[in-house]
Amino acid sequence: MQNHPVYTDNDPQNELSTLNLGPTHPATHGVFQNVLQLDGERIVSGVSTIGYIHRAFEKIAEHRPFYQITPLTDRMNYCSSPINNMGWHMGGTVGQLGKTYDDRAARGGPAVRQDMYVSPWLFINGDDRKAVVPSFSANYWESSAKRNWSTSYSPQVDFKAMGRFSSSLSLNWNHNVSDNQWYGNFNDASVRHYTFAHLDQHTTAVTARLNYTFTPNLSLQTYAQPFVSKGTYNNVRQLSATPRADNYDDRYAPYINPSVTANPGGFNFKAFQSNVVLRWEYKPASTLFVVWNQGRQGFAGQEGNNAFQGDVRDLFSMHPANTFLVKMSYWLNR
Repeated sequence: MQNHPVYTDNDPQNELSTLNLGPTHPATHGVFQNVLQLDGERIVSGVSTIGYIHRAFEKIAEHRPFYQITPLTDRMNYCSSPINNMGWHMGGTVGQLGKTYDDRAARGGPAVRQDMYVSPWLFINGDDRKAVVPSFSANYWESSAKRNWSTSYSPQVDFKAMGRFSSSLSLNWNHNVSDNQWYGNFNDASVRHYTFAHLDQHTTAVTARLNYTFTPNLSLQTYAQPFVSKGTYNNVRQLSATPRADNYDDRYAPYINPSVTANPGGFNFKAFQSNVVLRWEYKPASTLFVVWNQGRQGFAGQEGNNAFQGDVRDLFSMHPANTFLVKMSYWLNR
């Protein structure tokens, strides 16, 4: 590391001052440091230190055992060193303590009392120096004495080879149960009813990425994701006269309207998105992009009985929307 000069600010013959220039958090001493010598507001000179992070730390980690890398992470950032010291993380959140209110829940109606929630999570990551890197994350959320809860799981596998090819395949599965999901606002004579329903929802998505670098100037990137989210409503209620009540059940009241409550229905939304991007830097700082995007989507007013595979088959039977784009930039060197 380069030694910084010692400026003698107290020297009566020297009116220059020393300033450590940001913006950097004090914990990120390993990122960048720039010590300036100022004459008033004019910068006379400066000495920069690039820090540990910009010294090819990642490449060093690829060729050393784990116990030799751990001490280096502590010199990068006081805040993130525990994350770099291990391949798994876990934690949680406790939120909405005390009396909090949601003024948007009723979509223009009165504010509704919110209950405290807890949300623990877990993340496990494999050794990213290997060719095959597995990872897994899980999250749980609960509130209102488990009237509202959700759980999600996300396994993923990354694969890389020859320094040119990289790919990833991930699954995201979520089960969400919301007992106070906004359903709709209805006018009856001179009264406006703000209705909420119990929603049981499942969401599944599979994401695939394939990247190949032919040369430093020519690369191909692909992305594809089928996505399905579906759910069913029941037990439609309306806001009571006391939506800010401490007791959960006192915030809602029965809604007597058979045209709404007899068959609340549900939804089945499915979509497919894919991108193929060819990037060619045909001369320095001048780049050509060729892009192909394909999208498909469908919606039904009922959840249906299909599993994820059946919904994906239905998705690929729908008419696609194809978009082709060519973008070229040229750098003018003066």
